[in-house]
Amino acid sequence: MRLRGNTLCPQLASATEEQTRTALLRAFRSFPKGTSVGPNPEVLRWRILVHRTLILLPEPPANDIANKFIEFVDQHGQAAVKDGASADAPDVRRLLSAVWRLVAEGVFYLRFLTNSGTGLTAISYVGLTERGVRVADNPNEHPLAGDLAGRLRARCPTLPDPVIARFEDAQVCLGANLYRAAVVMVGLAYEETVEHLANHLVASGHAKAKPKSWKLGDRTDWLRKRVEQLPKSETKRRALNSIPVLEQVRQRRNDAAHPGQFLDDEAVEVEQFVTLSVGSLPSLWGLTSL
Repeated sequence: MRLRGNTLCPQLASATEEQTRTALLRAFRSFPKGTSVGPNPEVLRWRILVHRTLILLPEPPANDIANKFIEFVDQHGQAAVKDGASADAPDVRRLLSAVWRLVAEGVFYLRFLTNSGTGLTAISYVGLTERGVRVADNPNEHPLAGDLAGRLRARCPTLPDPVIARFEDAQVCLGANLYRAAVVMVGLAYEETVEHLANHLVASGHAKAKPKSWKLGDRTDWLRKRVEQLPKSETKRRALNSIPVLEQVRQRRNDAAHPGQFLDDEAVEVEQFVTLSVGSLPSLWGLTSL
């Protein structure tokens, strides 16, 4: 029986894809060590993954609703079911949309079984790829861990939307294995960040004028000198510690935008680079509090 406009689980239907994605990833690391939930710690039975995902949603459903939904998706792990209306329900779409996006990004892989009685092929197990293990092991920092924009806004509430948008672009590029493009997007995000910081330092009287050069290297040198002239404080210390990351962003962006060898292991190194860039930004953005 379907509830609330063809939806068994309204809590899942109302969750965003990013919230669902985050819950799916956290499910893999939410069991005590030694718990048998699949063939190995990196592979979960489909129904167990769905159950754990529902529990980890911002608004978890009641047990009876969760159990009905789990029974449904356990029988019909794919959208190719006889009851088309049920398969297209918002809760099922939300779940499968997040799952297939994680598959497309190389985070999940799926195992299927065909029911000999019904002839239906359904998801049986969901596993983490090598990239998936890196994401699941670092759910609060990895750029593919979900809700990157939300994490940035929580740490830097006044961060301009264009800067957040460039980091979201980097996230999409990373998920599509467009590594050079991901690095370029991070470079653009930092360029816009430095522009806003220059405006703030001038407006607050901590600098006489903005740098004349638009080159990120020159602007980095200008920013370092301005920060060094500030009175001693924790904000100053954190900002100075983040300047080397800004310099690394400039270097990496230049390397990515020109011919030649880029990185030895692009997948891992670019993931680490984007993670470091996102993690360092709040220290730099803290200058706007002065």
